[in-house]
Amino acid sequence: MAKQAADNFIQNVRQGFDIKNIVQAVSSVGQLTAGFRTLGNVVKNVWSNENLSASQKLLQTLTGFGTAIPMILTSFNRLKTVTTELSGRFITFNDVQQKSTELQTIGN
Repeated sequence: MAKQAADNFIQNVRQGFDIKNIVQAVSSVGQLTAGFRTLGNVVKNVWSNENLSASQKLLQTLTGFGTAIPMILTSFNRLKTVTTELSGRFITFNDVQQKSTELQTIGN
């Protein structure tokens, strides 16, 4: 009974970590999208604006890049960490195929 409770507790903790990691992965993808969109908007909107001087364009470009690049780098690093933590935690098609083959072997 105590072993069952301990196993259930460990399983719940693992599921909590998995959920946290999945949420962080989705969040990272959203931040990556926002970062790349910011870069695109800076290039598209700032440099096509005829009312801005060259120095204003440069300043706005550096400001935009200074915001977007750290966001992109942070998101890539977090996504890398999350995928590393999640790798091997979920069954794959090969796992299912292997178990199916084992069950068929046992059944024969």
